[in-house]
Amino acid sequence: MRHRVKTWKLARTAQHRKALARNMLGALFLHGRIRTTLPKARVMSPLAQKLISLARVKTLHTWRRGLQLLGGDEPAARRLFTEIGPKYADRPGGYVRILKLPRRRVGDNAETAILELTDLVLEPREAPAPPPARGGKAAGGAPAEKKPVAAAAGAAG
Repeated sequence: MRHRVKTWKLARTAQHRKALARNMLGALFLHGRIRTTLPKARVMSPLAQKLISLARVKTLHTWRRGLQLLGGDEPAARRLFTEIGPKYADRPGGYVRILKLPRRRVGDNAETAILELTDLVLEPREAPAPPPARGGKAAGGAPAEKKPVAAAAGAAG
């Protein structure tokens, strides 16, 4: 039984959990959304909530605490304190959400989830250009012409 046990260890050492949290929270604050496993998302959600609550009040002390908890990641801390914290200043909680994904991760069959900021507005991206045609067919859709093997070998010798 897990009576009075507050944290999930995630099969990592304390130093590894700390580094994992710093990296994942930094990515969450920079990008607004991260894809991870469900247990990691459940562990990171309260940590992100606490950091956003810290960023709602912008003082030198909270800036230094936030920077320390993010492991010195200044771009993430800057975005947290200038954009994310003021945006949630009037909201009493519920800054992040966990969305379960239907497909499991290939390899270890782990449940996957998206951890994202609520009120997230994604900017539309341009569709990527289609890749150039390769190999078997020419641009017109007909098969590419092949050189005779004997002619190619005779020309080289």
